[in-house]
Amino acid sequence: TGLEETRVNDLKAVVEFIKELKDVNLDLSKLTAFGYSTGALSILDLARQCKDIRKVIAIDLYAMPL
Repeated sequence: TGLEETRVNDLKAVVEFIKELKDVNLDLSKLTAFGYSTGALSILDLARQCKDIRKVIAIDLYAMPL
């Protein structure tokens, strides 16, 4: 849906922002996404589209019927 696409695009922007941080020592090989309910659906879509996400924690997944 349009809203889900917007959420995933927003999350992709957050990932790109994190990757560009220079003053913070981050191990991006362990980048994990967490989501609850509709957020779980969003991070599953994000992980499918964004290879930077290494692990996913999806709790109480809610997805609207197609």
